[in-house]
Amino acid sequence: MKKRYNKAIKPLRYILIGLGILAVFGLYQYSRYQFYISTPVESGNTSNISFVINKGENLSDIANNLLEKDLILDRDAFKWYAKLGGFDRSVVAGRFLLNKNLTIPEIVDIITNTKKSELVLTVPEGSITRDIDKKLTDLGVIASGDFINAVNTFDNYDKYFFLDREAMKTLPHPLEGYLFPDTYFIDPLNFYSENL
Repeated sequence: MKKRYNKAIKPLRYILIGLGILAVFGLYQYSRYQFYISTPVESGNTSNISFVINKGENLSDIANNLLEKDLILDRDAFKWYAKLGGFDRSVVAGRFLLNKNLTIPEIVDIITNTKKSELVLTVPEGSITRDIDKKLTDLGVIASGDFINAVNTFDNYDKYFFLDREAMKTLPHPLEGYLFPDTYFIDPLNFYSENL
């Protein structure tokens, strides 16, 4: 009887040892995860860093970019935190001002908040008023035609000494060719085409 008892205990012993090792490894990984999500890259450094999330970027792209800009300590911890909290489906495309004093939960709170984002509008060289109107419409900032109407009703020539009112009348739309190609950051909550 004793031999059977010992034979039954040996596999149980190995199972318990295996479970113990898994538990220790799990605790180590959990404590590592907790460290990475709750520790900023550089405490006290609140210098703003511009961080852009482009439309269509996935969580891995965002994590890699955050790590590259030295805003997080570990990309996997960022991805796990975002996925476990369901935040991966709430990330907003746009530009955000982040800093190295932020923890992963604070960064996730910012990049999932539309009130803290700025939309990115790139105006390529050769763009005409209609192209810009379409880009702003696609971004959801204006209704189609709002930008064209704002350009057509532009009457602030005194503010821009280099604009000739008479020359503007010969263009298909006033300001055509005077809108500088560049990347612009737009606050969608405070964007008004009347500000031209």
